[in-house]
Amino acid sequence: MGAGSRPSHPLARREYEGHGLPFHDFAHSVESLAEACTVIRRLWTEPRPFDFDGTYVQVKGAYGNPKPVQSPHPPIVIGGRSSATLRVAAEHADVWNIPGGDLDDLVNRSALLDRYCAEIGRAPPRSPARSSCPSRTTNQPSLEKR
Repeated sequence: MGAGSRPSHPLARREYEGHGLPFHDFAHSVESLAEACTVIRRLWTEPRPFDFDGTYVQVKGAYGNPKPVQSPHPPIVIGGRSSATLRVAAEHADVWNIPGGDLDDLVNRSALLDRYCAEIGRAPPRSPARSSCPSRTTNQPSLEKR
């Protein structure tokens, strides 16, 4: 999961419109992601119906059944590189994924995630695992041609 707002990407708004979703500003998207993570985890783990009255997400008598097979729940994977998204990952993610970027950026963002985890008292082995989806550019020869 991620905050989803990529206003600089030319196809971002088209993707939202095509799915009938509102295109919110980044602050709204990140804050609603944090609330959604809370509700999703509770749906997967709470044995009884619950209420949640957030700024962006409201549920009354919510109950997820059947529960996931994974215990205590499936891993929550949050992707993104912004500081705001990393704060959400520090609190909610089992795995953090950084899309694209160079190695220095990955190392710096990972260190920032470590700092945010430390601020909330989340330390290894409870801190999120890390993954990356490197981008591929067309100006480099493909592996098949090497």
